[in-house]
Amino acid sequence: MEINDLAQRVTFEELYYKYQNMMRSYACSLMQCTTEQADDVMQEVFLGIARNMGRICTMEPKAIRSYVMVAVRNTVYKHRERAKKEQELLEKLEERQALAPQTGDAVLAEVCRREDIRRMKELIRTMPTGCRDVLELHYQCGMELKEIARHLGISYNAVKKRWRRGNDLLAAGLREGGKDHDRNG
Repeated sequence: MEINDLAQRVTFEELYYKYQNMMRSYACSLMQCTTEQADDVMQEVFLGIARNMGRICTMEPKAIRSYVMVAVRNTVYKHRERAKKEQELLEKLEERQALAPQTGDAVLAEVCRREDIRRMKELIRTMPTGCRDVLELHYQCGMELKEIARHLGISYNAVKKRWRRGNDLLAAGLREGGKDHDRNG
């Protein structure tokens, strides 16, 4: 997300430096989480702020502070809901597996699948911002590419390009991780 207007860019930077610590503390207090998790919330909030800079620049300072804090709270709630859905899916999967007879190969396959999901999330976090945003919205939020384009305010083709590049990076990272695993174990 890029802010083209110089005045809006300066205002965005001022907001960032003015509110970042307060936002991180508030997110941590709501989530009882690590700084990294709070930073994920902050990044999402600042993306929303960047998309709405035209409107935010017309707001009074007290209103801006309220807007920022409500955005943090709402984003924390979205993160909680996402985590809750992920947990529910894992529990359903575990229930199904408990009902089905397990072979050693099936258990090993499930362990590998879970490790791949964990590794995928780690790899996505280290990607360039554009790819990371698209892959997180697609894989973690379940958004289609057209939805992501509307959400980020960029063209469908740009989203498709970031999605392809991100998936290429993801595949390379998973292959590399597999090689490391084979060498070490």
